[in-house]
Amino acid sequence: ASGDDRASEEVRKVWASVWNWRAFEERAFWGIDHRGVRMGVAVHPSYPDEQCNGVLLTTNVADFTVAGFYVNVQKGEVAVTNPADGAIPEVFSIVEAPGGGVQPIRQRLSTLSPDAPLMTDAEIATLYTAAAKVQQHFAPLYGVPAYDFALDLEFKLHGPERQLIIKQARPYHDSGDNR
Repeated sequence: ASGDDRASEEVRKVWASVWNWRAFEERAFWGIDHRGVRMGVAVHPSYPDEQCNGVLLTTNVADFTVAGFYVNVQKGEVAVTNPADGAIPEVFSIVEAPGGGVQPIRQRLSTLSPDAPLMTDAEIATLYTAAAKVQQHFAPLYGVPAYDFALDLEFKLHGPERQLIIKQARPYHDSGDNR
């Protein structure tokens, strides 16, 4: 499909995926009642001028003993997870700075920008503030204190002005989390 029909074709594929063989087998393996499955489709604008895109966890998986957030970010529209070309994203934690505010603790730079970080310290501070607001908003809805509620956020810096856009938020569960 193309043109106006392309979007509805993609929505049909996603909608139907709840009943593909792999999904059916996965539910059966884990004992999930097939009648309890629900499907939703999020429709959002396209961002054709991404300067960078990333994933932020509102927990510091790099070091659980240090409060903070964990970020993977990549240049342009290159996927952060499972990129087609094997590009490796920049990885850093955002933690409290000794004199107040926040600071990035970088584990590595992106292979697409090996000599310079993809985000400025000011952009990182803005991202931290926005993510903390999202976390504060959703934690009460789940009946969990914000400091103990981890979210997985997708974000973009869009356009030449590098406008921060939080594209998606969902609860984050690591393999040891039984919530």
